[in-house]
Amino acid sequence: TLSNYINSSSPNNGQFNAITTSSGMTASIAGSALQFVRTSGTGSFSRTTNFSPIPSGIIYKFDLNVSASSQTGLVARWQVGDGFSTNNSNESSNDCYAQFAIDFRSGNNYRINDITNGNTSSNFSGGTIRTITWVLNNSGITLSYNAPDGTVKTVSNNRTDLWVGNTRVITGDNVEDNGNISDMKFVFSNGTGTVIMDNILITQYIPVITTQPSSTPSVCAGSSVTFTAAASGLPTPTVKWQKNISSVWTDISGATSNSYTISSPVVAD
Repeated sequence: TLSNYINSSSPNNGQFNAITTSSGMTASIAGSALQFVRTSGTGSFSRTTNFSPIPSGIIYKFDLNVSASSQTGLVARWQVGDGFSTNNSNESSNDCYAQFAIDFRSGNNYRINDITNGNTSSNFSGGTIRTITWVLNNSGITLSYNAPDGTVKTVSNNRTDLWVGNTRVITGDNVEDNGNISDMKFVFSNGTGTVIMDNILITQYIPVITTQPSSTPSVCAGSSVTFTAAASGLPTPTVKWQKNISSVWTDISGATSNSYTISSPVVAD
């Protein structure tokens, strides 16, 4: 039931502090999905209990299904930031680290609206479930991530990418404000139609190997050889080099930097 997703004081990872509706709006659980149906009024969910620890970069994913009966702009917004309330209304841009919206389009279509930068995507047909992947980086460095299209992408500090399925529709755009990523909110306040979300998942960046060491280096005995590896993620990944000794991979003492050099290798190395 809807009440299982609400804990006003101490929400767990699968709960919100509030799910709120006004007259003309309904919120319900359809199957396992959170469904908002609007003829008028406003509906929202709010997570105002800070994530712990407060992340410096997140990947915010959910499955989205939309049904639109009329063309209307800025129908629903997804916002992340800090100092959010459970009020049934959009948060101020000053409190948002980043935000995006959807617009209802004619013919039961919708598009992504990059509110901050004034950009919009091409249309997507309603009635089809698509995974939204919103990548946010507040770490102070450029980060890599495994993209939905199977490639490794990078996003700079205080920039964001957004994917609809395997299509990237926001690429490295500016965030709204350089604040914290501690709260989240969804507000559906315009248009006539239905917005359904399922499998809502927020994670930090999973470590991604960005440089693989050579598996078959060629070197003459007595000449030095250097192996290099690198990875990106939050928290920053650490490196350990190992050597196969009697079919057992064993840590090499002190070998914890991105490069490891064998000064005078022998056949056994």
